[in-house]
Amino acid sequence: MNKRLKRICDFLITLFVLIIIGIAGFKVFDDYGESLLKNAVYSKIKQKNTVHKYSVNTKTDKKLINENTELISIESDNQGSGNILYYIIKIGKSDYGVMFKSAGLSKQPKLKGIKYLGK
Repeated sequence: MNKRLKRICDFLITLFVLIIIGIAGFKVFDDYGESLLKNAVYSKIKQKNTVHKYSVNTKTDKKLINENTELISIESDNQGSGNILYYIIKIGKSDYGVMFKSAGLSKQPKLKGIKYLGK
């Protein structure tokens, strides 16, 4: 009976460790993906003269030019499907709908368009 109890304890400890490793790994992978998205946006809008290439309309152009583009946070989960990614992203103090084309799990997605979601 003692040997059986030890095997059960060993199994439970191993299972617990694997769960913790899995959660930590997912968190690291999730943070990496979020970083790729933020970098894709920031690299395209930091230069004010290229904002119009990614803006859906002139209202978005004007808003992005006046925003503090260094403050970027992802406000939603992916709302797209297939290889199209769509996120609500806060840039400065305003919310924008941002569309990307996925380039794979570990590659930076390609920014396709940004739309200001305010009034």
